[in-house]
This record gives sequence, structure tokens and C-alpha cells, in this order.
Amino acid sequence: FVPWLVHSPADEVDAYTVVRGSTIYVSSTTPGIGTYAFDTETWKWRHAGNWSLPFTGKAEYVPEFNL
Repeated sequence: FVPWLVHSPADEVDAYTVVRGSTIYVSSTTPGIGTYAFDTETWKWRHAGNWSLPFTGKAEYVPEFNL
């Protein structure tokens, strides 16, 4: 399975983040794309949903603030 990301220009990526240190979420607000998740342990992509992440750009977890 190869998500849209491989065949699209970089400007279609609106948001991205790493969750629990092993899953990378990549999102687009372009209609029909949604959000994909890449598991770095299994090297597999999955379509997370037809929604986009609720922010723009990169999001980082800040342990000191539990955010």
C-alpha cells in the first residue's frame, strides 16, 4: 500500500506529527486525501481517515506540559 504522499507534491502535506515515538501521521486538506499513518516498527502505511489533523505544520509532544 502506497499512500498519495509518494505521488504528490510536498505542498499537499498540511500537517504531520509523531505519536508514541513510532507512528508518523501525515495529513492533507486536499479533498479526498485525509490522513495517513506510517508505523515505523512494521514499515506499513494505513489510511487513518478522511479527516485532516486539527493543526497546520509540525506538531511535537512536550512532556513537561503533557501536550
